[in-house]
Amino acid sequence: MRKFYNSCKTLWARVRFRFNYSVISDSEGKGNFVVLGNASGRNPYCRTYLSQRDQPRVRQVWYGGDIETAEKLSRKYGLVVISEIAAPAKLLDKVLHVPNFVSLIIRLPADLPAYLMSISSTTRYNIKQLEKKGFTYETLADPSWAGCFYKQYYKPTMLKSHGDEACILPPDVIRERFAKPRAELVKVHLNGVCVAAGINQQIGDSYHFQSFGWYNGDAELRKAGVVTAIYWYTILRAHDLKCTNVNLGGTPPYLENGVMHFKTRWAATLCKEPSSHGYRDLLLNPANAHCHDFLKRNSIVAYGEDNCFIVLSSKLPEACDLQETFLKDVEAWYLLRNEKGNDWDSASHRHLPVQLRGWYDRISLSYINKVPEYEMMDYPE
Repeated sequence: MRKFYNSCKTLWARVRFRFNYSVISDSEGKGNFVVLGNASGRNPYCRTYLSQRDQPRVRQVWYGGDIETAEKLSRKYGLVVISEIAAPAKLLDKVLHVPNFVSLIIRLPADLPAYLMSISSTTRYNIKQLEKKGFTYETLADPSWAGCFYKQYYKPTMLKSHGDEACILPPDVIRERFAKPRAELVKVHLNGVCVAAGINQQIGDSYHFQSFGWYNGDAELRKAGVVTAIYWYTILRAHDLKCTNVNLGGTPPYLENGVMHFKTRWAATLCKEPSSHGYRDLLLNPANAHCHDFLKRNSIVAYGEDNCFIVLSSKLPEACDLQETFLKDVEAWYLLRNEKGNDWDSASHRHLPVQLRGWYDRISLSYINKVPEYEMMDYPE
């Protein structure tokens, strides 16, 4: 009976995702976008498209599942998100493939001073302050720490840093991570007291930064530089193990996102290996004022031809506070126009969906040779 129930549940979900769309509105009903497929999952567009963190309004509508409806919705609302279902074949050249998260890695040279010269001067300064403030670290391979780590460090940090958008792993997954081969805990101490910890795992010559948190998600610890300490001691440990890179894991694919900005300050770059994070297809209509504002506010890291990385932005690369190491892995940079034009060619704009090509200019990245300075900051809220 249970197997029959699960089969019916799966079938119902497929039917609902295929023939039902959701209109997501802000609390005042002024901004809207549409989700085809699963609208109940973690959805960043409530914040990035509607510019609010309040609980949105959701109105579900049944339809015939036809392509024409999707395009009409795009013209009306500006954004249609195709989530957890495959985009119809006839829409593939019209949708932008946006990863749910991009993996960032730090490539570590054998010479640690050479790595330090590749990061921003502000980050180097923050690293120098760690010892003066009383930060130290140790490594521990003890699975019995899993429960304490989850309750006192990991979960409160995720809740206080990311709120409703936090993707909190269940305790069982954390315990499994502790039990994996060559997994260990990097414990960060401040004046002898453990204030932060991170689960890491060595896989081949790569050191994977998996889950971390600081005590009770305390804001004062964050301001004191505790996350700089976690990152730096993770990098030191990877170097001691003679790893050639540190995998920082999934990161939201928006350059204005605080977590993305923080990680890139460590000379992190885009990982081109196949990702397990999945993606969403976006059907965008910049002629819609709300959609154009969304594209103006958010610089999107997306997939181009052959799954290369491209950026769609209203800013020039040098205005995005990115280091050269990051830009080297970007195949194409597209700059948003205020109005649609016809002066584009299929070769330079081949990475873009057809309906976006007149809305963007392709910018050359060949002149990027300066590593920008950064303002003093620690991990974002």
